[in-house]
Amino acid sequence: MKNERDNLERGGGLIRQKRNEQGLTLREVAEDLGITRMYLSEIERGKKGAPDDQLLNIIKTLNLDELELFTAYGRISPKIKAYLLENEDDLKVLYRRATNPTRIK
Repeated sequence: MKNERDNLERGGGLIRQKRNEQGLTLREVAEDLGITRMYLSEIERGKKGAPDDQLLNIIKTLNLDELELFTAYGRISPKIKAYLLENEDDLKVLYRRATNPTRIK
């Protein structure tokens, strides 16, 4: 479980770092997210994890890089992150094709 705790601390630490860089308080960010200041503090200190939907809200609120945060939490391996970054243009094309399939007449 040490690895999981390390991931929580790394991910939470990144959130805290980005919040502080933007000069935002725990209270301000927690209110924007609709969570308690205590819960956000526990996330930042690595005491509690957050579900993906909550992490996505944090990403939007603090304008974080999604890959960076999910990698910090150990949800995307560094190897996969590197692949995604190296093949970003190809992945955008695949995503567009998958989400906007052309109709066959």
